[in-house]
Amino acid sequence: MSQSIAVIPAKSHSRRLPGKNLRLLGGIPLFLHSVRVALESGRFDRVIFSSDSDEMLKIAAESGAEAVPRPRHLCNDTATNFAVCQHVLETCASPAGVDKVALLQPTHPFRTSEGLNAALDLFDSHGEFDSLVAVKRNRRAMGILEADGHWRAQGNPGALRVQSSAEMHEVTGHLFIVRPSRTILTGSMLGSKVMGWELPAGWLDIDIDYEADFRLAAVAASLFDRC
Repeated sequence: MSQSIAVIPAKSHSRRLPGKNLRLLGGIPLFLHSVRVALESGRFDRVIFSSDSDEMLKIAAESGAEAVPRPRHLCNDTATNFAVCQHVLETCASPAGVDKVALLQPTHPFRTSEGLNAALDLFDSHGEFDSLVAVKRNRRAMGILEADGHWRAQGNPGALRVQSSAEMHEVTGHLFIVRPSRTILTGSMLGSKVMGWELPAGWLDIDIDYEADFRLAAVAASLFDRC
């Protein structure tokens, strides 16, 4: 019988914002928002929390998730989501029996279970795709800032209008869904055919990486009652 699992990875150390995953946002630790939305969706056979922090593992287990200790070498700055998901599959499940893996990064707390289920429904209805990523339309001109300070426009340098990049989309990091048999088990995180799922209007695009990000998230949580 195939299984669907959610993976929430949260390491104890953060170089840019120390202790961020345990910082309280809306009265609960930051990482717990991602655990809760996965549990509330009701769509996963297993909700797995991966961390090197005993404290976070304990909180996750008490909240209803499966707490899986992660090796320290998968918690450094070079560790990838691919390696973390691979470890979870090898440790917690028979990889051949897992149909879907949804990765929910804890630095994106503004999700809803309804939105998550909508993404899962869409992915389930399009079996030709190997993976799904959350994206949003980029409405600004894009370019490359070179080492000497020269900014080089992408595409037509004379067309610096919103319309010039209206069809460009960027990955937000809110959600990744993959079919392991076509991705992780073949050595790829996303596979060769990736579905873009446009970020719902209600999912605020705040990626908490710095102190300013956390403060912005705290204001958003208090104003919009999102956490």
